[in-house]
Amino acid sequence: DIVTMVKRKTQFDQEFLNPNRVKAIYSETSGECHYFSRAPLPHKRTQSEIDKWFLHIGFYSYKPQALKGFCSAAPSHYEKYEGLEQLRAIEQGLRIGAIEINSELIGIDTPDDVSLVEGVLSAQEK
Repeated sequence: DIVTMVKRKTQFDQEFLNPNRVKAIYSETSGECHYFSRAPLPHKRTQSEIDKWFLHIGFYSYKPQALKGFCSAAPSHYEKYEGLEQLRAIEQGLRIGAIEINSELIGIDTPDDVSLVEGVLSAQEK
């Protein structure tokens, strides 16, 4: 119904803990995302259990009917809780597939991110 992008990460660092970096519970087997969260997911009980996590890249492609249903629905329970609109789609029963990318992208999720991107663009102009 919907397709988005994810990036495999192997470092459990500040980015993993940052609530402005949305984590996806993504199945490499099915190619689908089952949940998105601002929390550090998946939870790592021991050092050896989990070797990767997936950063959500907030770019979407919708089938027309999915977009129509999504737009006509009220914000859902978990969407309001996490502040993530894609949870509305999951709660509606829509399936969200994902494409794993390798590119390093800079998302603008906070005012501080604007300065970061401006710095990168400024460096490219020189």
